[in-house]
Amino acid sequence: MNKATLFLWRHWMHGKGMPRTFRAMKFTTTIGIVIAVATLFVALSIALGFGRQYKKSLLDFNAHVVLLTSLPGDEPYTDIVSKLESLHLPRVQITQVQPYLYREALAVHDGKIKGVVMKGIQGKPKQGVLLGAALARHFNLSGEGTISLLIPERGDDAEHILSKTIPVAVAGVFTSGLHDYDSQFVLMDIDETRKIFHIPKEEISGMEITLSDPEKADVVVASLREWLPPSYEAMSWRELNRDLFEAIQLEKVVFAAIMGALVVIAVMNVIAVLILLMLFRQQHISILLALGMSKKSLTDVLVLNGLQIGMVGSAVGSIVGLGVCLLLSKFSLFPIDPEIYYVDRLPIHISPWLCVGIAFFCFFISGLTSYVASRRLTSNLPREGMTR
Repeated sequence: MNKATLFLWRHWMHGKGMPRTFRAMKFTTTIGIVIAVATLFVALSIALGFGRQYKKSLLDFNAHVVLLTSLPGDEPYTDIVSKLESLHLPRVQITQVQPYLYREALAVHDGKIKGVVMKGIQGKPKQGVLLGAALARHFNLSGEGTISLLIPERGDDAEHILSKTIPVAVAGVFTSGLHDYDSQFVLMDIDETRKIFHIPKEEISGMEITLSDPEKADVVVASLREWLPPSYEAMSWRELNRDLFEAIQLEKVVFAAIMGALVVIAVMNVIAVLILLMLFRQQHISILLALGMSKKSLTDVLVLNGLQIGMVGSAVGSIVGLGVCLLLSKFSLFPIDPEIYYVDRLPIHISPWLCVGIAFFCFFISGLTSYVASRRLTSNLPREGMTR
């Protein structure tokens, strides 16, 4: 690419004398690319935000590896805990092992009733219970208070189920980040859970294992399955939430495909700009060809013009998309239903790699479109330009 090519690129695209129709078409094409790129940037940032928010909330509330048990095993669970705490694994450490209990009950307060999941864990809290934030709002409790638990209890006759009401103190409120947990779960000490539900001390629902690196959970699960008793089943946090993360991944792919198609369609308008440029510079082209300019040099000039439009549109679109994402992350302009989306505000994650990927994609499409269109246009050059 020589100096003459660069001179023609600057002169033809920015020189004086270009009619308003060409400038309007160039401006419209650039705005179309800006809107398409900004839309793609915002859509993928939202999809990434949902994925990160779900992952963070799940890992904050749940353990990285869960051991599920349906029947009491031959080996006491305390022995399993001791083995897990002394287990040495490559590139990952087990930082905590604790048993848990799950039971269901009805929570009652001020004439309101709601089914809840009681989760008994060690030391959470020693006295009273912790309510999920959405559950506390349902009962109009902002902090400490008292609720009643309606617990099923088998009567003297095995065919009849009785119920008893137990008042418990509310020690506080917790927020997991997911509405599904905040609206259903009640946390309490595992010993208190056993006492309320009359559960033997050796009985548990399972064990939760926390790792130094949650990404190594699948490796740990594979190792545990080699020696755990048949009464235990090990599952990683990915396996427990497989459907959710597969849906998020599918959402990302669909967003990228649809919004990427919009970018491609917007870039296609560059072809119209190049056609208009050829028409308005027809006489100049004929003179340059008569003076010995090659078709390759002319193609290079047209490709540079197309690339310029694509790069400007991509850069401005990325800046606009970044501004919209920052605005959405700072202000809750579009509240969403937490019962449907599990979160109460639109999550946004701005990734530098996303900016680079979108810019490269737009640059590639602009270059490819400009090159194909330029080769096609220069293969059928007008011959009547010299006579005008």
